[in-house]
Amino acid sequence: MSHNQICIGIACDQSSVICFVEGEGKPTKQGRLDTFASHIELESTMSHDMEQAHGPLVEALRLKSIVYNSRQIKQLLNSENPLNRINQYCRILKLFLASPSGFIREDLQDYLNPSALS
Repeated sequence: MSHNQICIGIACDQSSVICFVEGEGKPTKQGRLDTFASHIELESTMSHDMEQAHGPLVEALRLKSIVYNSRQIKQLLNSENPLNRINQYCRILKLFLASPSGFIREDLQDYLNPSALS
């Protein structure tokens, strides 16, 4: 990831999805913790890839961690990929960001979760 690309973190469960602008470049361990700690239930289960920034979040919230190697699971059919749900949210977000919608970068967080910020 380029140091000047906007990093957007996405988390979901069976009924909800939430997205946060985490800054530019690769996510940091502290940034990921600060961004998502108040949105994930203690001792819940987190399925994720091997991104190192997830570690402190797993530890601080005492999460059951199910880790997948993204290189291996990307070879699977979507229907067999355990991270397909989050992948589809990422795909939709990329389509939105690539569209000529005329949004203002400084207001990006407001576009992502308008109801989550109130």
